[in-house]
Amino acid sequence: MHLKRLFVVLLICAGTMQAFAQHKVTPRPASHSSNSFVTTPFDTSLQALKPLYRGHDARAVYTALSAKESTLAKSDFETSASYTERLRALSGTALVHGMTLTDLYAFSFKAKTSYDADTQIMKVKFSGEQYGIQPITQWSESTVEGGSYIGSNNFGVKRRISIFHTTHYNIQTDQPSWLLAEITHQAFSENGLALTEDGPTARLLSNTLGVLLIGSLTPPYATAETGVNTPTIDNPVDNTTVDRTLHVKLSAVWLYNLGTGEVIKRYGKAASEHDLTIDIPAIQTSKSVYPIGAHPTTFPAVNISSGVAAGMLLEKTQPFYPPIAKAARVSGTVVLQVTISETGLIESPRVVSGPAMLQQAALDAVKNWRYRPYLLNNEPVKVETTVNVIFALGG
Repeated sequence: MHLKRLFVVLLICAGTMQAFAQHKVTPRPASHSSNSFVTTPFDTSLQALKPLYRGHDARAVYTALSAKESTLAKSDFETSASYTERLRALSGTALVHGMTLTDLYAFSFKAKTSYDADTQIMKVKFSGEQYGIQPITQWSESTVEGGSYIGSNNFGVKRRISIFHTTHYNIQTDQPSWLLAEITHQAFSENGLALTEDGPTARLLSNTLGVLLIGSLTPPYATAETGVNTPTIDNPVDNTTVDRTLHVKLSAVWLYNLGTGEVIKRYGKAASEHDLTIDIPAIQTSKSVYPIGAHPTTFPAVNISSGVAAGMLLEKTQPFYPPIAKAARVSGTVVLQVTISETGLIESPRVVSGPAMLQQAALDAVKNWRYRPYLLNNEPVKVETTVNVIFALGG
């Protein structure tokens, strides 16, 4: 009886396997998902983008350019004309995913917005900086904890120092006249681009608005800068920051819905009604750009990250802790936007954020800070950055 049942079971299994063999599903070729990175040059004639559009993979492009650094870099013994000619010869070389050095790229990231319900104006910032539109846009940050050690100052005060390694991935653009004209025309030079939207639409866009930077790669293509934060008793953190920057010459900027792909606003030379004339050098150094919002006829300060600035710090005066703030148990960090002169002195410190009771003390303290001058082409230049002034009770 058991043998008979076993035979029936085997017959059923054999029939099932035969049926599966007869109706075997042929694997479908992998389709291009709308939320994957694109691998073809960007088409500016598109009326709408695919849902969940992500543009090109900026990190993959940066990595590919870094691998070709020795080939793409200008030699000290090479004239600008020879360098330009050599780059022209390399223009068709495959870089990543079949894209070349001269193709049109589009890099996407989420926008930072603020909204004024009275005027129905939405201000759009380029993500990554705390103060309006800047030519440097940070699209990624990663921090890795590296353990700790016991450190002490000259007075023998000991603290456990935490070690961190931070990497920023940035996109640095040129200063296009059409975007400067748009910002100046909108009168939002310190706050970014502007959209006029009703309340419900603005609420929706605040969570879904994306910025698409469209342009071509430009020398020096990919750069890396390292800054070191020296630990103190008040801030016992040993942090090494590496800024990896992809350099792009803008052709257009689009604002779009990250979910649906709808293009909400396009900015470009053809769309600008107030075009200006600016001669942009064919070959730029890593910092020869105009920060958006600066007048094109004046030489602007170079923008550097707070991590790079921390590595340049030579002399730091600890802030005076206001007694009224101590009594009120007010502590925290005051973030300042500062200009560092060619001689390493602080100029024009401005408050970005922080407790009101501590802001003036922070401003007074940084005026005495001293930095190693930032060199560009072996010449000291003025730089713009942010600094953190920390107030800790009992510190």
